[in-house]
Amino acid sequence: MTQTAEQREAAVKALGDLVAFLKEHPDVPAPESGNIYAFFLRTDRTAQARFAHLFDVADAFDAPVVEDADGDRKTEIRFGHLTFSVVAQADRAERELRRVVTRPAPLGPEYGECLDERMRSVA
Repeated sequence: MTQTAEQREAAVKALGDLVAFLKEHPDVPAPESGNIYAFFLRTDRTAQARFAHLFDVADAFDAPVVEDADGDRKTEIRFGHLTFSVVAQADRAERELRRVVTRPAPLGPEYGECLDERMRSVA
């Protein structure tokens, strides 16, 4: 989390301001659902340290940690119908190792010749 203490405090204040606004204006509908995300970015420490911190957060709320296809890990903490998701990014190298690329084999001139011959035999 490359977030400074001031940035974190500003985010917490913004959430508090939203709560205060909704309480002061009962005519304004409150969110029926929502997701709020926080990230441990790959620029933060090592992947092992990011994942350990994520597991600490998950353990504090008895929440599971899931891993996606890129190796990123995420935990979700529910507050009623709102979800707070904390994501720890995998290192780029780990993500690249997981990437599967499929493409057709290159077509050489022999493929065209073979295709031409098949077309002649059909005609």
